[in-house]
Amino acid sequence: VRLVVDDEGVLEPEEVRKMMDVWAAPDSCPPAALPPSWRSKVDPSSHLKSDISNLKCAESARNRAIIALLATTGLRQIEAWRADVEDLQTMEGTRVLIVQGKGEEDKNNFVVIGDEAWAYLREWLKARERVIGGRWQVEARGHLPSPTTHNPPPCPALFVTCGQRSYGRQMTRVALRWVLSESIRRAGLKDTGKRVSGHSLRHTFVTTYLQGGGNLLKAQEAARHADPATTQVYMDKLDRLKDPPEKAVSRAILKSS
Repeated sequence: VRLVVDDEGVLEPEEVRKMMDVWAAPDSCPPAALPPSWRSKVDPSSHLKSDISNLKCAESARNRAIIALLATTGLRQIEAWRADVEDLQTMEGTRVLIVQGKGEEDKNNFVVIGDEAWAYLREWLKARERVIGGRWQVEARGHLPSPTTHNPPPCPALFVTCGQRSYGRQMTRVALRWVLSESIRRAGLKDTGKRVSGHSLRHTFVTTYLQGGGNLLKAQEAARHADPATTQVYMDKLDRLKDPPEKAVSRAILKSS
């Protein structure tokens, strides 16, 4: 059973994986998946096609990493947007991301990154190095120059753009929100009857942990809820489903009929 908290649907693990799977590697994408401007403007020579494929690979790796990070840490979208590469650190042998939380002026909290999520982040970090280094840059008019044509200034942001007109720069909050909403749309989750959005990944994190027998205090700390009552809502709804009175009354009245 999955819950609805704050009117936002909670996703099944397989639904989260569907969101990630829609960002397939370019080799498995049909030509129509490329933006129309690229199909119409880019020289069809083999090396340019290869560069486009690399750009799409980087974008796909980034999007998978965003979804994996939000679903497994409970990060808010704004926290992911604020994250810099240098915020990826190690504490007592554990990988963490230093976080500037909601309403905070400083980065004074952290989330732990599991091994499975780190695999997706590592894939993106490798691709990010090449994007930042100008290896896969796209000129504004739609042509792909050689790697040495020009390089953008280094960007500290963890999640940067891989697009045609803006590359190697911090993603906008709108762009990050679009990645999540587009993942939901492509995965067909809009047709499930649940009210699903990017924020559903945060609800999924807390609910999945508590349904697995997790500690309420630890859930509050991980989700960085200022008010324990916010986290308690999740537990209350889970408890509500355990041996509900409706089922007892239904058995008492209708079982013999």
